[in-house]
Amino acid sequence: MAEIQAEHENRIENPPQQGRNGVDHEKPREESVEKDDAGKEPEKRLTKPFKWTPFKIVLLVVIAVVLIVVGTIYVINANNHAMTDDAYTTGHLHYISSRVTGTVIGVLVDDNQFVKQGQVLVQLDPTRLPGESR
Repeated sequence: MAEIQAEHENRIENPPQQGRNGVDHEKPREESVEKDDAGKEPEKRLTKPFKWTPFKIVLLVVIAVVLIVVGTIYVINANNHAMTDDAYTTGHLHYISSRVTGTVIGVLVDDNQFVKQGQVLVQLDPTRLPGESR
């Protein structure tokens, strides 16, 4: 009974050191090493630090210039061409009915141009005026 009590007191005074997942830190962990087919440990590969060589710098500059040119062309193209799925146009048509029949040889006004009352809008062919015999 004295042995059990002494062991209990020893546990209270010196509790085992455990980590978060309950692993005892007093015991050394066995490291797992992968071995190849021949049973030898693989050689550790040393990675070289990254170095900026002139070729890499030129390549980076060329890629950056290409991306800037492509991006600029895309932005210019997108600004000049409108795209939509539900576009429609509205227009205001003004029909002009003439009191005279004849062949038009010239239009003297442009679209959306303001005109005054009495202003000549079109020129008719004088050789083919209505009411003249042919």
